[in-house]
Amino acid sequence: MGAIGVFLVVFAALPLVIWGMTVRTRRVGWTVGVLLGVCAATRFGLAGALFGVTVHKQDLVVLGSLLPIPLIIAGWLVERWKAGPRTEHPLENRQSAGIATLILYTVVIGAAAGLAYHQGGDVSAPSRDQLLPLPAGLTARGQSGGCAADGCSTVLGIAGTDGATPEQIVQRLRTHLESERGWHLDAAGSGCRRAGGFTDPTKLCVSMKPMGQLVLVGFDSVKR
Repeated sequence: MGAIGVFLVVFAALPLVIWGMTVRTRRVGWTVGVLLGVCAATRFGLAGALFGVTVHKQDLVVLGSLLPIPLIIAGWLVERWKAGPRTEHPLENRQSAGIATLILYTVVIGAAAGLAYHQGGDVSAPSRDQLLPLPAGLTARGQSGGCAADGCSTVLGIAGTDGATPEQIVQRLRTHLESERGWHLDAAGSGCRRAGGFTDPTKLCVSMKPMGQLVLVGFDSVKR
């Protein structure tokens, strides 16, 4: 395990260390401790690709990193309610150190989450599965696409198999995209929606353009 791996393990376990420094009651201690352990295991597993999660994986890592903060604070409040205010005792300095460490953890995680949102993920060409399979009477005739500095695109040529005019093809595609794919299209047959998660701030746009006997359906993936 390299230096980065050691850092991930230590940082994933830091909320447990903070809680262990400040816990006062057995029942609340074990409850919060188990929840923090689950967060740490899940976060480390996702970061190390131990789980077969591909959709919004980075969002789950960020969530697993932020969740221990309210868990620890809630644990402190419950312990105060059950055991009363903390009194002077030999663990007072450890309590202060735990609070200071939690503040540091919050600042680091907040900065990391903000950086992840600012940088976003890599924009890739939209999949043809955004449109396919097509409804009866329509067929795909060719595909093109590529990436530029501002995003990536995929264009599909759609034709009718029953002699439909381009206007009829557009209407069928609109119905398909709205009813089967959940798009909300304007009068021109275009629309945009959020594609990525918190750490992948991208949007996906669709447009339709008749060209001869075909209708070109374009999907564009760009950073918001």
